[in-house]
Amino acid sequence: MFECVNAGSVADMTELRELLFGDVPIEDWAGSSPEPPWIHFQDAEHAMARADVPAAEAALRAVLDTPDLESRQYLQAWSCLRQLDRDAPTGRPERLFGVVLDVPLEQGWDTLAAYDDHTARYLNHGGGVIVWDVRDPAMDALIDALLDTARPLLATVGAWESARPALTAEHARISMLTAEGHHFTEGAIDTIADGAGTAPIFAAGAVLSRHSSTARRAARATPRTWQGDNDWPVNRGDFAPGAPERALPVP
Repeated sequence: MFECVNAGSVADMTELRELLFGDVPIEDWAGSSPEPPWIHFQDAEHAMARADVPAAEAALRAVLDTPDLESRQYLQAWSCLRQLDRDAPTGRPERLFGVVLDVPLEQGWDTLAAYDDHTARYLNHGGGVIVWDVRDPAMDALIDALLDTARPLLATVGAWESARPALTAEHARISMLTAEGHHFTEGAIDTIADGAGTAPIFAAGAVLSRHSSTARRAARATPRTWQGDNDWPVNRGDFAPGAPERALPVP
């Protein structure tokens, strides 16, 4: 899927951004589809509501055992398991499921998210969104490059142990998403974009953003207006925006 949507209001954009991290409340994610992994999330939601921890854990591990899901599905399952005090596995390399970059502008933030399943999302401060769910060798390589540049930073930043904090005014943020949770670092854009460990990440994000915008124009995708939560396809994460769009600034 490669589509463009005009998300509209700031509230709409905020709601879309919340879905990038795979850590929303389970009742906001489980949906009503009878197909996996949604049925597993529904089973977990019902078990959690009646405080049946073993049943909830079994349902969530059924998600983790389902192959070839979106990266955010696995992140969501791990988020719910952490709520049950079930920790991520140790003794094996940590999987970096995704990276989210927030860049401050005068009117708000531009946000780019890329995942190890080679999907990506771009939210423009003006209300435009791009969703990238198609396989493309060039795009795959750029997503891999962004994740690769973030791994050294991940090794130095622990997981945030409380609720994911709101963005800080005029600060850029790099978020790294793992089974342990949300790892992030932030700072003034001039500082973080020039940092030895962070500048390569923003540079890789800028290249990825430009490529996705160029591909969108080449495809001549027709923007449409997002109609709110009922407008989501069954997997709830498939949003994509239209104009206006711009690449993340190159550090």
